[in-house]
Amino acid sequence: MKLLAISKAAHTLVNREIYSLLTNEYNYEIKLVLPKKLRLLKEYIECDPYNNDSYDCVALDMIGSDRTSRYRGLFKLLRTFNPSIIYFEDDPMTLTAAILGIWCYLKNKKLVCRTNQNRELTLRLEISRLGLFRGVISVTFKLALFWVTKNTVHHIFVISNDGKKAITNLGYKNVTIIPLGFNENRFKIDLTKRKEKRTELGIDSIAISYFGRITHAKGVHLLIESLSKLKEYNWKFLIDTFDQYADDYQTHIKGLITENEIEDRTIFFDADHNEISDYMNASDIVVAPSITTSFFKEEYGRVVPETMACGCLVIVSDSGTLKDLVNNDEWIFEEGKIDQLVLMLERAILIKDRSKYGEKASLFARKDFGIKKQAYLMDNVFKSLS
Repeated sequence: MKLLAISKAAHTLVNREIYSLLTNEYNYEIKLVLPKKLRLLKEYIECDPYNNDSYDCVALDMIGSDRTSRYRGLFKLLRTFNPSIIYFEDDPMTLTAAILGIWCYLKNKKLVCRTNQNRELTLRLEISRLGLFRGVISVTFKLALFWVTKNTVHHIFVISNDGKKAITNLGYKNVTIIPLGFNENRFKIDLTKRKEKRTELGIDSIAISYFGRITHAKGVHLLIESLSKLKEYNWKFLIDTFDQYADDYQTHIKGLITENEIEDRTIFFDADHNEISDYMNASDIVVAPSITTSFFKEEYGRVVPETMACGCLVIVSDSGTLKDLVNNDEWIFEEGKIDQLVLMLERAILIKDRSKYGEKASLFARKDFGIKKQAYLMDNVFKSLS
């Protein structure tokens, strides 16, 4: 089956692994379109090197932004490749999805989209998020795109229960939840890597870790305040600086660590996706304390299943999708509630069978959130449309 995939996320190499699996295990003929450059904060970042795999990659210039962005030269590529299915790894309420939908309708092709949306589309919510004028414009534009794509998009992948509810309530009919799969060969319990990394970092106590972007909505400040209340216990704090996304909030977090006098317990690191599993294996407890804001509701949080796969006991807030990713409700706290987080951290520190929690979590994550599960679900949908 010929599949044209269009993916902004494929700008980075790790987000292309799903296409290798679909090519090698499911025999798809894939052409992957990705952006030559993506704007990150105030600068443009070149895409990772490509065309060293079993499928073909084409990097195109992107013009426009957000829901009006489109790829220069895309429709010339469509004519020459002539795919059976187009997989647009972005929201159906975008200009590109609308144009692709019309093209598929005229050519008798199938269009599948994937969205991270996890909030209802209502005028009230858009106004509270953007203000009156911009909120009205936003809703009007999205609904106009919806009326184009509701009959031209044949299936939509979502990544959360909230996403499925929002999309089906809007009126789209064929919706499937898929994970943002991780590589099970990379993210797994590895006691040798654990010992090596802990020795390298000088860790001889419980390692409590935070992985991911350091932004206000990720709630890192809540974790630091919670740790400051647990100084009587022997632990180290590992935090991924995520230097690529560095901003004023990251500076604020470093200041909080100093103010709360846990600097001597803190280990900063900056690891790429190939190295991060070593740090996860070196960890014992991982916390994802995201909070919901007018602009943010946790869409997924891939570090949660990744760290679970590496055998960590993972504590999450109930923001957005996080609560759907863990296998044990007793490690979910109400977002923003520091007192609840402190109690959970204390229990996790004192618990004697922590490794058993990690082993169960690893089996759960690798079975339900790995890239193999993602590819299986995608293949089922694609074949049902062919």
